[in-house]
Amino acid sequence: MKITFWQKLPSLLALFWILNVTNINASSTLDGTSNVVYKSNHYVFRDRNSAQGIVCLSNGFTVLPSTNHGSNVFLDLNISVSGGIDLRGTSTMTLLHDLYLDNGVTFSDSGKIYSYGSTLIMYGDLTIPEGKVLHCGGNLVIDGKGNTLHMGNNSQLFLDNYATVTLCNMVIETKRSCQGQPALTLSSTLSKLAFDNVILSLGDDWNIKSGQLFFHNDVVVTGTSAFIYKSIAPSYIAPHGCLMFDYGTTFSYAPVTDNQNLFVLSDASSTLVLNGCSLLTTHTGLQLSKGRLFFDNKVELNGMAYNKLSTLSTTTFDNYGGSSSYIVATAWSPNEKYLAIGGNGPTSGNELWLYAFTGTTLSLLDSKNYGNEIDSLSWSPDGKYLAVGGDNGTTDLTIYSFDGSTLTSVTTQEYGSNVYGISWSPDGRYLAICGLLASKFGGTASTDEIQVYCFDGKSLVPVTSQSYGNDRYVRSVSWSPDGIYLAVGGVAPSSDDTGFTYDQIRIYRFNGSALTAVTSQPYRTSYSSSVVHSVSWSPNGQYLVIGGYAPAAIGGFSNSDVLRLYSFNGSTLTPVTSKNYGLTVRSISWSPDGRYVAVGGNSPSDNNEIQVYRFDRSLLTSITSQDYGTSGVVYAVSFSQSGKYLAIGGKYASNNNELWIDTCQYINDTSEPANPITFGNSSLGSTYDLDVNILSGARVEITGKVTHDPA
Repeated sequence: MKITFWQKLPSLLALFWILNVTNINASSTLDGTSNVVYKSNHYVFRDRNSAQGIVCLSNGFTVLPSTNHGSNVFLDLNISVSGGIDLRGTSTMTLLHDLYLDNGVTFSDSGKIYSYGSTLIMYGDLTIPEGKVLHCGGNLVIDGKGNTLHMGNNSQLFLDNYATVTLCNMVIETKRSCQGQPALTLSSTLSKLAFDNVILSLGDDWNIKSGQLFFHNDVVVTGTSAFIYKSIAPSYIAPHGCLMFDYGTTFSYAPVTDNQNLFVLSDASSTLVLNGCSLLTTHTGLQLSKGRLFFDNKVELNGMAYNKLSTLSTTTFDNYGGSSSYIVATAWSPNEKYLAIGGNGPTSGNELWLYAFTGTTLSLLDSKNYGNEIDSLSWSPDGKYLAVGGDNGTTDLTIYSFDGSTLTSVTTQEYGSNVYGISWSPDGRYLAICGLLASKFGGTASTDEIQVYCFDGKSLVPVTSQSYGNDRYVRSVSWSPDGIYLAVGGVAPSSDDTGFTYDQIRIYRFNGSALTAVTSQPYRTSYSSSVVHSVSWSPNGQYLVIGGYAPAAIGGFSNSDVLRLYSFNGSTLTPVTSKNYGLTVRSISWSPDGRYVAVGGNSPSDNNEIQVYRFDRSLLTSITSQDYGTSGVVYAVSFSQSGKYLAIGGKYASNNNELWIDTCQYINDTSEPANPITFGNSSLGSTYDLDVNILSGARVEITGKVTHDPA
């Protein structure tokens, strides 16, 4: 109805404008509920402004950020918007009603769209430019009306935690992207993305590492790239829905779990079509039940598409400083193109170094003088910000923005003493920190060692904090992949006021406003010099691995087992397995597929400070190791997002270069039996008997095992 009014009555609208234009100053609320408001120039909104009713923005608008926080504009318009939309990187556009976009509208910068059931309707193609990130929150529908959503190189439509986004009636055209920053990014297992009558044209591989997908009506995947499903959450082809992988595409099923049933055909009317494409699975296998499966043209089925890590080889390295210098933290950007490092005593005097990485070489891109020592680094999930913690005497936490070449300080916070741990929530909305001798939280006096802030792109807003206990400190903090839990570890307090009775390993639940104690495990039973240096969640959130110094024989673990791994079911930590690494584990990193754990420390049992273990859901098995140097100490290990590289930092390296970049060498794994690709599930009855159809002229080539399990 609104569009009909706009299309059929342009002359009347012009007359209303001449007679009744409301004169409203720029950067104020536009009220078109009683009079028509027409803005021919590009309009500027400021924080908490709104536009409602018959408001014509014929040349687009900007939402100007405030000096110290992001801005939010509220839109409830009866007329479509023309021109460019500029959210200035940090601003938010909240839809109170459906918003219509004319042909030629583009988002010129990053920003956020929040909706609680409204629709963004495209009356022309829409572009997200190169390198820009559009965050989506709440419940949003984007209706293409048959037009194309163009995703520029390395641009992202980013679904925040708990977000539900439906893309319908459109062509989605993606270009170059990276494994850690796919064009369509689901930030956590609680993010949901639905496709309805969509052609998805992939210009690069799409790694779906988390979240749920839903396919309604007809959805076609085209191009020559791979659709790689790694999420531990189930995705569904809806009743009467049809998902087709077209000629030249690849459907790869590689979840970071052993579940074979995460890609679900909802009922007998759900259809999967494989047309001249490839279906690959890891050793996990894949089981398709219910529904219909069609093969057309040449289709490859490969149930052995899994490589295992075999060795590490040092590709490049760099010198951070003299004999007394050391690197404490390393952090890969999500797109794996950049590496940040920090520590103490660098040659340049600037503790923060940022490199560009080509896959074989490092080149210093930028550096910053932080102060005394950097102890922790963490990139935001969209790669736009770098959080830095340590000890600089005053503002121990700094957030830098990154534009691809330069780091710029955005905001700082005083903590008290060292910020030892930093962790972003999966969507980058929250930042958890921990450390030593806290004295401030958001500018207010506080001795709580565990602190959570909300980040809006411009400022850190204190949300909640938690005491770890009296007179000790928290060394490490890690946010679970679903954004619900925080794991922490440190030095046991001499007295306890938290209900954990000195347990050094603790899990808290976060509800957006408060932390609630869930469970804990002891590393040692009493106050001592024992310390948990590192805690790290597995990519699927089902396991927690920890490492430190001087544990006790607890939970079935020997007192020499400084590396310990637990399973987590949402309420309880259960001991699974452990390793005698040596004297001290200082850093731990999971590979992106959750199959390997890299460990660094000092005084290892075999004199190799860098250790990589394989985890098979029950045991840790040594795969490969490296000697960092005589009396060497590895303070930091971190896998890149693709799992191809391992960044290593420490002290007393054998070649006097404290930073190493190792390439992870993988080989095809044929030594272990692989689970088959299975059609049907007889144990569940006849309604789970997949209807398999090989069309005339089709040819199916099989590597590995394919079984049919009819009822």
